Amino acid sequence: SQWAIQRKHLDHALFDKRYKVYMAVDKYLTAAINGDIHSGLKNFLSQTAHAEFLFGQDITDFLRDIQENSIVLAVVQHGIHEYLNSQHEYETGLIEDFQPPPNTMQTLNSQQTELLTWFIKNHKHRNEMFRDYLDLGAELPWYARLERDLNAFSDRLDKTFNRNNQEWPKSPTV
Repeated sequence: SQWAIQRKHLDHALFDKRYKVYMAVDKYLTAAINGDIHSGLKNFLSQTAHAEFLFGQDITDFLRDIQENSIVLAVVQHGIHEYLNSQHEYETGLIEDFQPPPNTMQTLNSQQTELLTWFIKNHKHRNEMFRDYLDLGAELPWYARLERDLNAFSDRLDKTFNRNNQEWPKSPTV
């Protein structure tokens, strides 16, 4: 029926939009794991900005977590860079005083390791998170199956009666 064709077209259009978000997540998680937080974050945010209209709260929360952890990781990496620069300047005589708080580098490295572990873990599980949204052959809820089956039954009845040039039986008048 026309309705079924339109529904399939809508499903495919929705799949295409969702798949673009999935690919943006995949690309960005890979970049983050490889240390390329800064250049990829802007693209990631623009490519996933409309995701709240395409996915449920689970994916929306996941995208927010990616953004928040990316910002924290960028701050941690900046702290590591500043620490190493200051240490190098002190060792080469460019600055006279270098007294960071104790365990600064250990704390920064620990935070970076924790965040990178989060990115790696979520990169591995991204397919599970997106599967229900990207599976065109996914099991439909009971009400959608009922609607599908009733439409198919109605179509078969129409074909049967049209094939035999019969009219629908009239209800008895009282």
